[in-house]
Amino acid sequence: MVPKLILVLTFIVIPVLTFFCVRSLSTSLSKKHSVFLSFILAGISPLLTSRLFTLMLWFFPEREKISYFIVFVIIQLAPIAATLIYKVLIRNSYDLLEDIIDLNAFFSNGYRSSEKWLVNFALIFLIGIVSVGTFQTIMMPPTGNDTLEYLQSARFLLEKRNLEYYPVRDAEESGGFYGPWTHPPGYVGLIAWTGFYTSGKLDFNGFKLVSIFFTISLLLGVALFSICMLELSLFPSILASSVLIATPVFYYQFAISHIDSIRIFADFATLSVVLFLIRSPRPIFAVLLGIVAGGTLYSHSLGVLLGMPIALSVLFLAKYSIKTKVKLLFTAGLISLLFVSLDLYKNILSSGNIISDLNQISVANIPHIKFFETLSIERGFFTTTDSIFYGVFRGFSDRFSFGASYWFALLGFLFFLSSFRREKQRQNFVIEYSAMGVFVLSFYLLVILSLALGSQELVKNPRYFLSIQPIIACFGGYGLSVFLNKMWGAFYAKA
Repeated sequence: MVPKLILVLTFIVIPVLTFFCVRSLSTSLSKKHSVFLSFILAGISPLLTSRLFTLMLWFFPEREKISYFIVFVIIQLAPIAATLIYKVLIRNSYDLLEDIIDLNAFFSNGYRSSEKWLVNFALIFLIGIVSVGTFQTIMMPPTGNDTLEYLQSARFLLEKRNLEYYPVRDAEESGGFYGPWTHPPGYVGLIAWTGFYTSGKLDFNGFKLVSIFFTISLLLGVALFSICMLELSLFPSILASSVLIATPVFYYQFAISHIDSIRIFADFATLSVVLFLIRSPRPIFAVLLGIVAGGTLYSHSLGVLLGMPIALSVLFLAKYSIKTKVKLLFTAGLISLLFVSLDLYKNILSSGNIISDLNQISVANIPHIKFFETLSIERGFFTTTDSIFYGVFRGFSDRFSFGASYWFALLGFLFFLSSFRREKQRQNFVIEYSAMGVFVLSFYLLVILSLALGSQELVKNPRYFLSIQPIIACFGGYGLSVFLNKMWGAFYAKA
């Protein structure tokens, strides 16, 4: 009973309560902005559960299982529920039932009658591919090197009930498994939490809920971003989510329950909260940005790459004083670092590095084995030209990983430029589009800089490019919608 209760609380009850709690507290925002912010914070809530759980395993290791559950209820569940009860029943300042009924207003942008069949087809395609992916995730056994490594780390953490045993550096004690990489335990902690109250073994179906939850949250988040933040209609919003889930490497990571669904959702959530901070210098947005960016760092070490686009976006796009910008960025940065300070401290103590991965495996660093050179060749990077064409431009050249998503995005970008001056409404969202551009350009600048410094870390794996894939999907969905509308409009006129 308790294992199922944990899953229900973590992936349904707390996210739903968080959504309506934030809605009740964000009445000063427009309805669309309030809904989108509430959704983003609801989606990040399981990562906060993981953080709370791993902190308990560090400060209170090897305690009775029920004690961890009680702390979880007191610290995470009770405050959210109490706030909502206070706003709804005591203050009567928030009508929960009316808000639930009124949520369909977010699709009020609607669509032209000529778009009806296109919208229905896009929705059927999106639901169909998500359903197939979910079925595949549930029915297939865990596969993939990284997935199995995270599972094994979570199993060992579950067995020891002590964060001291993560990362796994003692192969003898762990039964032969060696996992010394220093990524923070966001995913591992959440996997362990889903199986913590089983009979000492991981619940594989519970573990798979992690990938399913964050994938579906990301798809809904991308659609809501298009509707609420860019004020696009339903059709391009559905197509944006469709472009994302149809990206081959993204779909594959979803199907094998990889860490990327968490990492990419956290990256996307960070971009989303940055937009609120750019629009308004309210300290609460700096605090929220610090928490969400901290969650990004906690989910994967690649979260460190977001420091540059966050700073550039706020410094160059926000309209308030430079002093206020620096103060808010400092606040957000401090909170995000505090979020993962324990993990950074443990990494320095155990390995001497803040972040490390394969370089922690001694065999890989034996010179005559040439492990990293062999890895580059296996992935097709024979020359510098290969690194540029198949690395920097792999979104366009690697169709097996990214399909046509980058080409759709290029089409959307061109349509956007051509309509920008004609459509006055589009000019109201310069900040949103500019911030999206800053995040994409910053990522590619870091890629180019890493290559110039002789490192292929950011180009060797197509997964890393998924950090900006939600933005690519938004432009791709818009490009596809304009193109299909033109084609369908011509057909509709002849008919």
